[in-house]
Amino acid sequence: EASEIIKKREDFMSEIRKFANDNNLIKTNGRLKKVIDGLLWKLENEDKFKKQQKTTAIKKDNEFDLMISYSWHDKSLIHDIYKYLTQQFNYRVWLDENQMTGSLCQAMAKAVEKSKIILMCMSETYKTSGHCRNEAEYARDRKKIIIPLIV
Repeated sequence: EASEIIKKREDFMSEIRKFANDNNLIKTNGRLKKVIDGLLWKLENEDKFKKQQKTTAIKKDNEFDLMISYSWHDKSLIHDIYKYLTQQFNYRVWLDENQMTGSLCQAMAKAVEKSKIILMCMSETYKTSGHCRNEAEYARDRKKIIIPLIV
């Protein structure tokens, strides 16, 4: 697997860690900072997190009925869907604007783990977003029920 090859390159990993801890990078290039955080999460933390979730989530009920996975570009429409699901059906819905804490990747992974179903709101911007793709792949890998919704 490509990630295993990359992880063995200590010089590369060292540079990525330096960038991840560079607080000035957030000010100068926030988008690059998000990409670096996502890469570091994928290379160093995702497997650990999955193992941890296996041991702590056995026989545990889902905290949320569903998680809405979407591109932030579609936020207005998604907020309407969220309101409809929570107000009309009283569903427990995870939406990133309400439950975000910690790093983006870790928050999304926790949301997937705590949700029974993933409502994947697919738009053109969703399909081209690396973060959305990672979220979708993580949900698939965790064998979550995924409902695709074209928006």
